[in-house]
Amino acid sequence: MAICLIVDDSDVIRRVVSHMLLALGVEPLEATGPLEALVKCDVNPPDFLVLDWRMPGLNVVDFLAQLRSRPHGKLVKVIYATSEHDPIDIARAMTAGANEYVIKPFDRVTLAQKLGTNLAVQ
Repeated sequence: MAICLIVDDSDVIRRVVSHMLLALGVEPLEATGPLEALVKCDVNPPDFLVLDWRMPGLNVVDFLAQLRSRPHGKLVKVIYATSEHDPIDIARAMTAGANEYVIKPFDRVTLAQKLGTNLAVQ
């Protein structure tokens, strides 16, 4: 089973995305911030990462630089999740190492498409 780490300081967002991932046959893991996420990535590297833009502790650009500098970090597919439609922020995240982006709120079909796998959407 594929593993996806959800990095968001919102309990509600993490819970909703976890339910979507379970329905897609993906095991969800959660982190409330970027520093916790880096530790979890070191211990058990996920296949995917859903990453919120606005989080305490470390900005997303620096987080992505740290993640991508780790040997396993280059293999994680990162989906940048934002509630704002700011093309500059999206470009920053993509340049820093995000593979995809999604605008909140999003649904299970959109998430499956962004994961880019052969997951069955039920």
